[in-house]
Formats: sequence, C-alpha cells, structure tokens
Amino acid sequence: MEKRRDRVKMFLFAVVLLFAFETISGCDYPTFKNTSVTVVGVRGVDKISGCLEPDGALEKASYIQIINQSIPVLYSGAIRNLPNLVDAVLDNNGIIEINAGAFYNLPKLQLMRLENNNIEVLKNGVFNNLMIKELHLMNNSISVIDQGTFNHMPQLTILNLDKNRLSNWNGDWFLYTPTISNLSFKSNQLKHIPKGAFRNLKGFHIIAGRNITTNINFDDNLIETIDPNALEGLNVLGWLFLSKNKIRELDENLLDPLENIDWLKLSFNQLSCVPDKIIEKIPTVTRYIDGNPLSDYCRAKIFR
Repeated sequence: MEKRRDRVKMFLFAVVLLFAFETISGCDYPTFKNTSVTVVGVRGVDKISGCLEPDGALEKASYIQIINQSIPVLYSGAIRNLPNLVDAVLDNNGIIEINAGAFYNLPKLQLMRLENNNIEVLKNGVFNNLMIKELHLMNNSISVIDQGTFNHMPQLTILNLDKNRLSNWNGDWFLYTPTISNLSFKSNQLKHIPKGAFRNLKGFHIIAGRNITTNINFDDNLIETIDPNALEGLNVLGWLFLSKNKIRELDENLLDPLENIDWLKLSFNQLSCVPDKIIEKIPTVTRYIDGNPLSDYCRAKIFR
C-alpha cells in the first residue's frame, strides 16, 4: 500500500514537472499584461495576458495587431503555435528587446511588422526558420545585428530597416535566405560597403511566376567608401541607391561583376566625376549625379 502511494506521488510529481517545463519552455515569462489587441478571425478578444497562443478561439486568428501599448521585452514564446496567423503587427509599443524563440511555430506567417519601437539588437534565433515574406523594422534603434539573424529564412523577400542606427555591414548575412530581393537600409549610419557585401544574395529571382531583380537602397547614410569588390558574387542587379552619402570616389571596376544593372543613383555625394567605365556600363547614371561637386571637365564630358 505504501509503495503504491509512493508511486502515485512520483507520478504526480512528474506531471507537475512536465507542466512546469512546458510552461517555461513555451512562454518563459508573460510578455503581455492586460494588453489591448485587435484580432481578425476571432470574436470577443480585445485583451491578452501571458502569451499569444492557441487558447480557445485564438487558434483561428489570422491577423494580430498590437499598437501603442507598453511591451518592453518580447520573451521566448511570446507568439506561438498559431496555425492560421498570416500577419503580425506590433508597432509603437516601446519594444527594446526580442528574445530568441519569441515567435515560434507560426507556419502561415507571411508579414511581420515591428516598426516605431526601440529595438537595439537583432539576435540569432528570433526570425530564423520563419516562413515570413516581409519583415519591417523601420524606425527603431538597431545598431547591432548578429551574424546569423537573417539566415535560414527561406521565403523572405522584403526586408526594411530604414531609420535605424546600423553602422556596419556584414557580408555573411542572408545565408540560406535565397529569395530576398528588396533590401532597404535608408537613413542608417553605414560608412563603408565591404568586399563581397552581397555574396549570399541572388540578383535574379522567379517569384510567383514573375521575374524579379534584387534592389538595394542605401540612401541617406554616411557611406564614404565602397570596396572595389563589393559586388562580387552578383551578376544582375535591379537598382542600387546610394544618394545622400559622402562618397568621394568610385573604383572604375566596381560594376564589373554585373552583366546588367537597371539603375544606379549617386545624387548628393562628394563626387568630382564618375569613371568612364561606369558610365559606359550604365549611361543612365548621369541622370542621378546631381548635388555632387562635379568638375568642369566632368560636366563637359557628361554633356557630350
């Protein structure tokens, strides 16, 4: 009889441990505390506490929007196990930190927007292996991006990090992220584009039956130098925007790796001229060099 009671106690203890483990591993800490939320696909839910998970009707949620709340940290498991979630919008919530595993098991998620927050660091394990196509992180305080942050994102097409504080570019980003075709890093603090900056990118894609070339926007940074081999590994490029920077000189061989480039914009830099070889490669560049201190010789050459 006593042995039986001991076995029952051990079983109950194991159940408690299992429950505790599941709770901790899925939702380390309650991210939401009576937080106002808009949910499409579910009726009667306008406040949440703990984590966003398939508790009752939330399993049917297709769109979640949380705006103008106070959420300083998105803890592990903050949004998890929602089988029908397509869009997640968390704008203007004062988010400073996102822990690895904050977004877990969201098989249909296509768009994630985390704009107008105070995120400082993008960590490994936050976005990896998600099926999202669009990731919008505009107007945060991002100054550090871990090397593997954007790796293993098989369907990512659009990445927007405009209006952040990023000062360094890493050519090792975007490993096994084959479909990315629109990168926007406007209004950051980038100073240099290094060798092989885009070596993990493809210049040409067929997405949903459409031919798409990769576009990169570096307007309004602090770029002074571009490595002569910055574009190695790319053979096609849609547009490369470099307006409103501090570029004084371009290597004449910069565009050599490219078989084709549609647009190159260099307005409002510190260029005295553009190398002949670049003009021959893309004559339309002369339309987008206004706002530079071009020499008289250069102006005459371009006019001819």
